[in-house]
This record gives sequence, C-alpha cells and structure tokens, in this order.
Amino acid sequence: QIEERKNCFIGYPHRNDLYINPELFDLLHYHINNIWGPFAHDSTYKMNSREFECNTLQYRAEKYHLDESQMDGYVTTGWTECNQQWLWLAKKNYPQGILYCSQDTHYSVFKAADMMNIETCIIVAQDTGEIDYNDFVKKLSENKDKPAIINLTIGTTVKWASDNLDKILEILKSMNKEDHHIHIDAALSWGFLPFIESDTKPDIWFHKDIKSIGISWHKFIWCPLSCGIFLTRKEYTASQSEYIPYLNSTNSGISWSRSGLAPIFLRDTIQHYGDEWFRQQIKSCLDTTQYLKDKLKEIWQYTLVNNDSITVVFQKPQDDIVHKRSLACDGNLAHAVLMQHVTKDMIDLFVQDIANQKVL
Repeated sequence: QIEERKNCFIGYPHRNDLYINPELFDLLHYHINNIWGPFAHDSTYKMNSREFECNTLQYRAEKYHLDESQMDGYVTTGWTECNQQWLWLAKKNYPQGILYCSQDTHYSVFKAADMMNIETCIIVAQDTGEIDYNDFVKKLSENKDKPAIINLTIGTTVKWASDNLDKILEILKSMNKEDHHIHIDAALSWGFLPFIESDTKPDIWFHKDIKSIGISWHKFIWCPLSCGIFLTRKEYTASQSEYIPYLNSTNSGISWSRSGLAPIFLRDTIQHYGDEWFRQQIKSCLDTTQYLKDKLKEIWQYTLVNNDSITVVFQKPQDDIVHKRSLACDGNLAHAVLMQHVTKDMIDLFVQDIANQKVL
C-alpha cells in the first residue's frame, strides 16, 4: 500500500525519494539512545551518538548565524516536541507570560500551551496567512503588564505564509516591551531557506533578537525517522539545566530518551549530498511549484503561492481526489507541497483528475 500511495502523495511535506546508506544498516542491531543533553559533559551512558548530534546541530546553527560557543539545543522526536520545548523554556523564564500567535499557527502550539497552562492570545491572520500586525498591536496593548511569548511562523501549515520578524521587533520597541521570548516556528521551510537565493526570503537569524527556533528535519533534509532540531542560546537554558546523578550528566530539554539513530542518518545525509546538492534540490522544487500553479490557473481562478514557497493553495476538489492524492485541506481550500519526489508527470495526472471532475 505504501509503495502505491507514494506515487500520488503530493499533499503533505513528506518526501518519498530517500537514499539510505547501506553501511548504516548494521546500526539497526543496536539500541542507540541519546538520553542527555548533547552539549553537557560526557555521561556514563555510552551507547549514544553524541558526537553526531553535536555535529549536526553545529552545521545547522552555522546556517542560522548562531555562534557555536553560544548554542544549545538537541535533536528532537519532531517539530511538535520543538514547540513543547520552547514553550516550556518560555514558561520557566516568564511564568506570567502570555502567548501571542496567529490563528494560522500550527495546532501543536495550541496543544502545548494548553498542557503548560499558558494563557493564549490568538492574533487574526491576513488573507495570505501572514499575521495581522494591527491586531497584534491591539492585543499586546491590552496586556502591557505581562511578558510577551511570541510564536512567529515561517511557512504556515496551509498557506505557507511567513510572519515578519522586523515588524514585530519594531512594534515591541515602540511599546518599550523588553520582556519577551520570540520563537521562530520554521518546520519544513527552514530546512531549505538557507539554500534559496532570493531577495524575498525571510531575514530571520540569531543575530536578531530571537530566543529559539524549531525545525522539522525528516522532511526536506532527509531522515527515515521522524525528528526535528531545537536551537536556542546557551544563556537562556543555563538556569534550567538539571544534573542527574544516575547519568552523571545534565539536560535542559523536556525529553530524555531520544533516538541516537536520527543524528547519524542526518549527518550522513549532509556528508553524502552537501550544500550544492541542497541548492539544486530547492531550485527543482520551486520549478515544479510554479509548474503546478500555472497548470491550475488554466482551469481554476484561485491559486495562492507565497514568496519562496513550495506550497500551492487551491480550491478543494472532490473527496475522491483528496484521498487519492493525500491532500491537506482547510475548509474549502486544499494545498499541495512540491517535495523532491513530485514530478511534472505526477502534476499532469493530478491536474487531469481535477479537470475531469466537478469542483466543490
């Protein structure tokens, strides 16, 4: 069933053209557990891949202008855990803080905030999916006496919109709001945005006043295991680092037992392919994105592609097409995510399905 489905799979950010290094197969005979913080002093638990995890994090931190000496973080089980981790840190540092996030924010953020009993203020989104800055000012003005915990999304779930960090920073400065935690919810997009050559790509790096970033790494940059990367500044986690005598090491993350295989696969992918290959990959994805947009415009009026996006938003087709193509839907809209495995032949067959059936 999986083999059949992959040839029609275009609705979610999930690639199906994976390379597996056969030299790594033998690792499946072992339980490799990264049970403590990768940048902590070495634990007495030795069945780990600490060096690979640190190396992978350093590779990504360099892309985001985060100095190695200032960096903390770890390889998570996925993007959802990144959201849980940053909200936990924000709650620890700002116990009375209010979470501000767009109505288009990923649902895992709302769930994590509910788990941690963080008061949440939902900001209206524009038609493109980007946050409404006037509404943000209004809501922030209503809670001047409480710290601001702010979730900015770079590539919203449905429309792939990006919130503007500079506008948020200007608003905070104009309101003399210094007690804040800005998190960048990057998911799929920040896996490939460093490799895009574009004047419109979001300028969101650690040289600006952000506290943390969360990325899904099993998506654009390949890994057969679900995983993500959480990055933050070491100074921000220092007070939350906990020493565990049983392990003779420390951890500032919410997770203890974590896959030791994921960092090995990630590092192997980086070494096998390299930055130039990733640049070529995203160029190809952007090309097929434009191809689908042009094809859909021939038969439908409404299509939306935000800047530097590999997501095409369109009217929701009939349910049989939705299920056949694994389309992600929101109300009367659906979208396709043009990952590496999606070819123009796949797009032609998809558009033909739509053209031959009645649109809802």
